[in-house]
This record gives sequence, structure tokens and C-alpha cells, in this order.
Amino acid sequence: VAGAIQSYDLPDLMANMKTGKLMIFDPVNAKGIKPTKEELDKTYAFPEKILNTSKNQKRFWLYEDASQKELLKHLLYWLE
Repeated sequence: VAGAIQSYDLPDLMANMKTGKLMIFDPVNAKGIKPTKEELDKTYAFPEKILNTSKNQKRFWLYEDASQKELLKHLLYWLE
């Protein structure tokens, strides 16, 4: 959504996805630095809670340091 980042936090925008799935691989912050586990948990807690609680359907995934083989496996699962 062009320009949305100026008005919304990205995690809030993620949580407001009404349909679909969201998968994040190897996230970095605005400076290109890999966040700590604590920072990731804090940043993505809200979208994870919202997207994973509707009718027991998992719609949010966050993967850190995944190998290329793992990424492909997760992506194929996500596409089902």
C-alpha cells in the first residue's frame, strides 16, 4: 500500500489483513540489521495474535535464519 507506512505501523497494517496469509522470512529493521528475538516477539506479537486466532486457522508465520531448503518447504506449504 503506497504511502501507508507514513500513517501506520507495519505490524498494525499486517494485523488488519482481512484475508490471506502472511509469511515473513529473515526480517531486518529499517537499518538492515537483524532484530533480536525479543524485538521480533514484541514487533510481531499483535499481527500474530490477530492472524492466528480466527477459527483456529494459522495465517501468520515468521521464520528466522531458515535455510534455502527450509524456505522452499515452508513456502510450498503456505501456497496450499
